[in-house]
Amino acid sequence: MQNLIKEPILAEPLDSALLLDKIIKCKWWQGSLISAGDIQNYLKDCKDVDWWIITTQACNIYNSNFEKVPVFEVVAACEIEECHPRMSKGDDPRILHVEVQFEEKIKALELDIQRRKWLPRALLAKLPAPKFHVRDVDQNIEIGWSKKKWLDNFVGWMGRSYTRLALPDDFNFALRKSKIEDVLKEKLTKYHEQLYGIYISISSYTDEEWKGLLGEMPAPYLLEVMLVTYEDADPEDFKNKLTKHLFEDEVSDPNAKETKITRAKLAERYQVHINKLAISAKTMAGVSLLELKTYVRYTFVDHLSDSSASVND
Repeated sequence: MQNLIKEPILAEPLDSALLLDKIIKCKWWQGSLISAGDIQNYLKDCKDVDWWIITTQACNIYNSNFEKVPVFEVVAACEIEECHPRMSKGDDPRILHVEVQFEEKIKALELDIQRRKWLPRALLAKLPAPKFHVRDVDQNIEIGWSKKKWLDNFVGWMGRSYTRLALPDDFNFALRKSKIEDVLKEKLTKYHEQLYGIYISISSYTDEEWKGLLGEMPAPYLLEVMLVTYEDADPEDFKNKLTKHLFEDEVSDPNAKETKITRAKLAERYQVHINKLAISAKTMAGVSLLELKTYVRYTFVDHLSDSSASVND
């Protein structure tokens, strides 16, 4: 813990009941914003931050025992002109864009997960009540509400910083060399307003089932891809797009520039096997958690040891 925890926050003796009552009345919550100016005396080395967003769960914020739960966590945020759709879904492991609102005023923020601090929980009783919060939109809106689940995206993004699975380096290398990565990373993500997520399943392309860690799985690989769309999109259209990119469109053969080859054929050269039956697409309502259990949400920095690719992405 930082030395901040040991700094005196209240001049009077610690009264847990009084502190908790003030925190509850101020309605502090996971996703509440603290103005950087209000805590600049405690975080003097963070002058370029506009806001700090509470990441701690409400059950800990409202815990009556200040000795058992003495601190809360915040993540840094800076104001930006508008949220970029590709940065708002939580796929990037370091940066997230969110919208916050107070009455009619809306702010767009960029969060940096690598800038996080712990502060004494008693401090919340001394701060002005928050006006802005990271919140989901009204879920009574039938069309499009799932694209504005700011708090859900924020919490999921934080959680994936601990749970994101590493894919095998040989697999990542094969996707890059076969140009399948270009399709998943660029060609499909152009449709971010319709495409919710890209999920992949990797298994061993041998008679023996791999029972070790996913990141340590050796080649050859069998690849399956599931595309999940929002409700206002046609999943079959996305399935056809991906099938065309992999099995019909041709790219230059790296071993013979004048020769053309499909991405699926090129992937086989690098021991990644995929067939048309392994491509599927469904709407958010049409896919179940049970189906997604065998898939991994595809991100572009899931390298086990190739750290340079993650840094430069």
